[in-house]
Amino acid sequence: MKLRLFQYVFFLLVTWFATAQQPVSIHLTEKDGLPDIEFYDILEDEQGFIWLTADKGLYRYDGKHYKLFTNPIKRGRSLFGLTLDAKGRLWCNNLSGQFFYVENNELKLFKDFKDINTLVEFNIYKNHLFITANNTLRSINIETKNEIYELENISQNHFTLVNERKEGIYFNKDEVTYFTNDVTLKQTKALYSNTVFELNNSGAKTYFKYDNKIFFFNQLEPNKKNSLHQFRNRDLINVQLPEALVFSIIVSCLQVGDNIWILTNNGIFVSKIENKCLTILEHYFKGIYTTDIIKDRNTNFWVTTLKQGVYVMPNLALKKIDLPKDLGVNAIEKTNKEELYLATSNFEIFNYFKKENKLTKTNVSFRNNIYGISYNPLTEDLLMVATTESVFYNPKEKINKKSSLIVTKSITVFNEDQYLVSLPHALSLYSKRRDAFESLRLMRSYGSVLNTCKTKAYCNFIDGFGVVDLKTKTYKQITYKNSPVYGSKIAISTDNVVWVATYNEGLYGFVNDSLHYKLNVKNGLASNLISVITADENSLWIATDKGLQNYNYETKKIITVNREDGIDSYNINSIEILGDDIFFGSNTGLYQFDANNITKARKTLQPYFTSVAIQEKDTDVKLNYDLDQTDSEIRFGFNVNGFQSNKFVNYEYKLEGYSDNWIAVEEGLDFVKFNTLPAGEFTFHLRAKNTFQKTYTEPICVVLKVRLPFYKSWWFYTLILLASISFVWGYFSRKTERLNKAQHQALEKAKINQQLVFSQLENLRSQMNPHFIFNALNSIQDFIILNERKLAREYLVKFSRLIRTYLEHSQTNEISLNEEVKTLRLYLELEKDRFDDDFKFEIHVDQSLNLETTFVPSLFIQPYVENALKHGLLHKKDNKKLMLNFIKNANQNHLICEIIDNGIGREASAKIKNQRVGNHKSFATSANQKRIDLLNRSQDKKVELQVEDVYNKQQEVSGTKVTIIIELAH
Repeated sequence: MKLRLFQYVFFLLVTWFATAQQPVSIHLTEKDGLPDIEFYDILEDEQGFIWLTADKGLYRYDGKHYKLFTNPIKRGRSLFGLTLDAKGRLWCNNLSGQFFYVENNELKLFKDFKDINTLVEFNIYKNHLFITANNTLRSINIETKNEIYELENISQNHFTLVNERKEGIYFNKDEVTYFTNDVTLKQTKALYSNTVFELNNSGAKTYFKYDNKIFFFNQLEPNKKNSLHQFRNRDLINVQLPEALVFSIIVSCLQVGDNIWILTNNGIFVSKIENKCLTILEHYFKGIYTTDIIKDRNTNFWVTTLKQGVYVMPNLALKKIDLPKDLGVNAIEKTNKEELYLATSNFEIFNYFKKENKLTKTNVSFRNNIYGISYNPLTEDLLMVATTESVFYNPKEKINKKSSLIVTKSITVFNEDQYLVSLPHALSLYSKRRDAFESLRLMRSYGSVLNTCKTKAYCNFIDGFGVVDLKTKTYKQITYKNSPVYGSKIAISTDNVVWVATYNEGLYGFVNDSLHYKLNVKNGLASNLISVITADENSLWIATDKGLQNYNYETKKIITVNREDGIDSYNINSIEILGDDIFFGSNTGLYQFDANNITKARKTLQPYFTSVAIQEKDTDVKLNYDLDQTDSEIRFGFNVNGFQSNKFVNYEYKLEGYSDNWIAVEEGLDFVKFNTLPAGEFTFHLRAKNTFQKTYTEPICVVLKVRLPFYKSWWFYTLILLASISFVWGYFSRKTERLNKAQHQALEKAKINQQLVFSQLENLRSQMNPHFIFNALNSIQDFIILNERKLAREYLVKFSRLIRTYLEHSQTNEISLNEEVKTLRLYLELEKDRFDDDFKFEIHVDQSLNLETTFVPSLFIQPYVENALKHGLLHKKDNKKLMLNFIKNANQNHLICEIIDNGIGREASAKIKNQRVGNHKSFATSANQKRIDLLNRSQDKKVELQVEDVYNKQQEVSGTKVTIIIELAH
């Protein structure tokens, strides 16, 4: 008997564990992007940015990224002592006596105190910077920097706080604590007399306010006891400390609700002060050196530590129950309102007592995964089922009884002996007494429940949802819109509403086998993927892959608990309700919260623009932008400050002026981009809200003015129209002008051609003038009279040939140079016969000339040759010479015809002409010049005439030279 008692006591000693609860916290470390692990201070500013001072410097957190703020003349890396001034500027200092503030996104140096070479406390009050250093309290005007008020003999490092009402400054002098709200430090007030209460001021003091009363910890030298005191009028009240705080390093204190949180080198002690006694309620972060704590606008608690990074407690109501080795929980079952049994991931069974917050391990364990636990209140035993084994366990008798039941999807107590079980191959009633099965339907089943009268069994089968009448053993499939309902998890509420978690349609609620309730993502469900359903009076607790929710199907109210509250895993596999407390198990452990306190007001901070890029180039963030339509590609980057805001904030935007519809931004994106915008004036609106809230923030706006490119503007179209009209008018005007000009040129050319014809006829007349013919006939007559028949015949042949040639040439405008040379030679031979032997002529042709392809005007050169004979050589007595040269100017592509005579010259010829009776009109000065003008007007080939005297060595006129320059065809 004594041995059994000893074994029982030993069993209790080794299986009972004192467990603890603390709010779920999210540990931020370097793997989460945290830039350091050693932090000193934390603060939230007016815009919702979180500021952190660390060993590596000052950082600002916007919910996504950490930005380092530094200054090039800062000595050292570390910064300390965050505080805000009246302008919302952030202040901090370092170990070298430098004080900084942040303004316009820059860390600026306020003042470098050369006489300070250690860390000192400071604060901002009434636009003054207060510093305790070198046993002196200083008050420096922030605006002037130079106006300094001082108080000496201040206890080193005892400067404390500006209280929450900004009432003033507390400091220690002459072993007495004083208070002042005078920035000149001239008016001070002693809070207690050192004669009233003997107090050693050699240590540091940590002041705090609790229930509108001022307290302070007096910390002495290391290894000496701390003390806690309260100010009451001019007296000090001693407050008794528990042993855990007597030798701890007190860092700071913060009142949270009705409790005081004390930050120490051994975590946070949640305490209360009553009847001059401080009582510890909870101990969070054991063994961790905590340095600072804040509560942000969404009631997230941020805790900085000296070497462990940062912890965030999103919801104090959500707590985690410590399990050995951080075990996961596979199943939970309650026996009453104070007791739970849980199956852990290491295949063991634990018993948890809610009231005592105690955890004990039972003597039941398995070799593999535990599927479920079912408590039978009729027999007060537990049925525990694993993959390959199961047992009945009686907690009172500590007796285990093996069972053949394995791999069950659900277990429901039917009576003292039987259980409704869903098996991989059937829905069955299992008998504990007989360890046997009675099949209700041979079909793979996933979950089943009994109605309150235990006359019907509702079950999710592989072929759909249905009900089995337990009296008749008949099965009826329950459909929706004449289609089967496919589901996995199932639950039934006390009012016999059967709830089915479908595979992809959310949650269905059936009353009398008809669908009455439907909950999905469209009307509040976090996700259509549901893993657990547990009924609680008129509501359901639903575990989805995006959070745990409570759905009151009468009020339609939904409560959501998710990662924003600190749930670190959505792999929830069981939920149990003990009064107002909800327990759930997941692969990360056992969690608990009070259903009445779990909801917390969350406020989505105002969004703001982080960047604006135009044509892929970043630009300043402004309220207005003027854009050309060709450069209207614009991208807006935005953010909402706050913890996990990137995961639980949804954005919508609207481009007013283009559309009045709000468009949701894709989840996870923090920008909106427009590749191009039409011309006009638009307003870009952006708003945000929490994922599980309905109210959006006030929109932030940017005005966009998009200008059409000049080639799309009305004035450009008008200009194009006018230009087109002008072009068409000009084109047809020019065409008409060209036609008129062409017609005029044609008429002119016809006229010129006609004149050329007349000129040619005139040339022909001149060449065939009666005088020439008379002279020729005279010459023939003389040959006949002189009986020179042969000469008369030859002369007559030449004369007739020349006349025929003239007639032929008169029918064309141009003749080859070869024809012209032949005709001139024939003409000069006839004239030579008339002049007898007094006349000689020479014709020289440039060898580079092609006589057949070089053309000259017909009947053009001969008149000048005739003039040379008639006016130059005829009046000379003897030695009459005429030279014709045909030269090619290759550079200018000209034919040069030179007619050179050694006659009497132009002046002498003119005198003879004037002495003649009658007014004979010279051809050379009239018809031939007219011919030249007509030729130059009628064709591209130009003709130039030059007449000059020829001089001998004595500079006397010895003849005349006529030069005809004819432009050759290209």
